Amino acid sequence: MGMGERKLACIIGLCALLVACGGGGGGGTSITPPTQHVAAASTSSASATASGPIASFLSGVSGFRIQTQYHGLLDIYTSSSTTYVGAAPYIGEEVDVVGTGSVETNIQATTVTQIDVTAGTPAPLPTPEMLSLSGPVDLIDPTEFEIDTSNYGHMWIQTNSGTLYVGGAPTTGDYETIGGTGSISGGVTALIASQSSSAPATTTASGTIAGAAPYGFTLDVNATYSAVPIVLTASTVIAGTLEAGALASVTGAGSTATSITAVQIVVTDPTPQASPTPTPTPIAQTHVLTAGYLGAPDGTLTVTAAQAAPYLTWAQTGVGDADAVQAAGIETQIYEDPNRTVPDNTLYTTAADGGFAQTCSGTDVTDFTDNVTEYVMNPGSTVLQNAYANLLNSIKATANFNSVFQDDSGPLSEFSYTFSPSLPCDYTDAEWIAGGEALDQAATLPVVANGLSGLDGENPSELIQELSTSNVLGGNMEECYTSTSEPESDGWLWTATENTELQVNALGKEFWCMEEDYVDASANTPARIYAYASFLLTYNPSLDVMFSRFTTPSGLQVFPEEELVVLDPAVSTPASVSSLVQSGGAYGRVYNECFVAGKFVGACAVAINPTSGADVPFPFPQFTHTLTVSGYGVLDGGTLSTTGPAPPEYIDGVGAVIAFP
Repeated sequence: MGMGERKLACIIGLCALLVACGGGGGGGTSITPPTQHVAAASTSSASATASGPIASFLSGVSGFRIQTQYHGLLDIYTSSSTTYVGAAPYIGEEVDVVGTGSVETNIQATTVTQIDVTAGTPAPLPTPEMLSLSGPVDLIDPTEFEIDTSNYGHMWIQTNSGTLYVGGAPTTGDYETIGGTGSISGGVTALIASQSSSAPATTTASGTIAGAAPYGFTLDVNATYSAVPIVLTASTVIAGTLEAGALASVTGAGSTATSITAVQIVVTDPTPQASPTPTPTPIAQTHVLTAGYLGAPDGTLTVTAAQAAPYLTWAQTGVGDADAVQAAGIETQIYEDPNRTVPDNTLYTTAADGGFAQTCSGTDVTDFTDNVTEYVMNPGSTVLQNAYANLLNSIKATANFNSVFQDDSGPLSEFSYTFSPSLPCDYTDAEWIAGGEALDQAATLPVVANGLSGLDGENPSELIQELSTSNVLGGNMEECYTSTSEPESDGWLWTATENTELQVNALGKEFWCMEEDYVDASANTPARIYAYASFLLTYNPSLDVMFSRFTTPSGLQVFPEEELVVLDPAVSTPASVSSLVQSGGAYGRVYNECFVAGKFVGACAVAINPTSGADVPFPFPQFTHTLTVSGYGVLDGGTLSTTGPAPPEYIDGVGAVIAFP
């Protein structure tokens, strides 16, 4: 990325200096934390038993609360090793609990036994009425795709962070079956999109209803297909009551390998079945979304595109390698900086007549960074916009790219260096952001705008406003959670980074987290875990991109920990990271389904202490192992383990833990 990296590194470098001088608390919008607080699970090894009806489920952890006869409400913690005899827990179910702990505090359950099936019954599942559409995919945009339906012709299907893709994200030419909300006239938003090679045939599947889903429910058919999505529509005929644990026969279009849009459902046994919670099947996503440099001019020349493809989602590369990289299945990206120029750049010449930012006296505005004088361009200039579009068109005529990494985006007030002789004439941030939006729209490639690290004081960058533009895929943040000068970012800087991640995702845009710690990866594993735990705390698996810069022998900077994909958070995504503060001061979040290289490894949790000089309690005692990493990248023999030592009782200042059962 050249000069863009160096300049914006100065911005975060200034932030780090402010932290050292005593920066204050975090920014972002605050919401009221949940009122239900769960006490820490008992660490006692004494045997304990208790009985009673289930009154409620615990918030943020795995477990439930029972009403005992002599001790009132009692918290019961469960884990992947808990054995269930009878139905899976539901409100009103009478259970007998055996485990360790005390009836005076709480119990870590080893066995939960259903003792009275008449004491309560599972609540009937909701029956959402999805719109069902299907057809081959014609066109694809970042947040929507078009299918050719048999009944309504060509229709655009909207997607968002909640859309479930079965079989992978839509690709041109594949056949998609949609279950969604909205209307034919007003537009449809997909809750589920199932991919197949052709129109699905009618099938019948029988199994146990596993649980409710936004589109209907999931059906446990067998060990291979333990969570088949069943889509309910207004025309679905249901005989019986849909309940978690009941046996049901489903007939409709689809297959157990993808999903079934139900025409008819017959509940053959309404009594919940005594079966353990099914183990999730492997998932297609074998790593979080990743980015890196590959090939000339800035990437490794020793790793081929085919070698990188299993691990790399995005590659920033040049015109000479782009086609080969894209052919290997990696998204390609070109670097450009239309916001600054120097005499040997194309835009210096093509945008000379009106594209430069100037003072009121007509003098060109410059900045000076890394011993280079750069000319500040005016993003609101149609001269610059047209020259930029022509430049990208010339690149596209030479090689295939999926996006442009657009450097130095955002208002000038958020850059740390001085502009000479002054800011542009009558400068305002609002006008500059509006100009940036126009420049983004002029780009003939989707834009990833680099500049999120230019913070608005101690708050997220005003650049976020610009990301709402339709041609913008997302924004990049340099020195994200880690940098060479500050291996573990802390205090308000850490808070601002987390809230940036949340706010970018709230727009449905990609958050690119560029870890700019240019140090030996093998020798700096604590910084790697700290940054990755921080990334996972607020991430969206379909929107957030890890762009690591720790050094490796091969030059491919993708690491084993990035194969850990966490899903189904126990606490929904908040508006501010302040809502994820746990008792004792750590920030943390539990995920019910965690996968390594696509394989299920149980629940997991991330816990971070971003405060220097103060230890805080580890907040999730139900987890007994930690993530450990060793070595370098995925192509350099690097490894990870989910069975590392037990979590510490206290997390060190500016430290993090990723924990497993």
